[in-house]
Amino acid sequence: MKELYVIVLTARPGENSRDYLEVGGAYVVAWIDASNDAEALASASRLVNEKNWVVDTVESVARRCKAEFGGDASGFQHFDQALADKEVLVFHTWPSAPQPSWDVGRTRLNVGAIGLTSRCN
Repeated sequence: MKELYVIVLTARPGENSRDYLEVGGAYVVAWIDASNDAEALASASRLVNEKNWVVDTVESVARRCKAEFGGDASGFQHFDQALADKEVLVFHTWPSAPQPSWDVGRTRLNVGAIGLTSRCN
């Protein structure tokens, strides 16, 4: 079964980004068709930089197959799109001045924790 890299990054808009004044940052989920970790990370970083954003941290890197997303329709959609296009980015942004009640929802974006055992085989 085909596997893709699913990489979770934190990033912030660069000074030349149209989001610079309004967006404080984002969790970026990159769905990458690559042959190894280094190639996948390089592609994810390049794509983020092409959007005039700056990568701050790498939260997780994992090879995943479609079966590992269970009934997650958006996971299926992004996986299929990455199979077709070789690379997909999804930005989960927060405002530049977060309100006290703002919750980024880190656990729902923890793609690396989907499963400890592979269902790919």
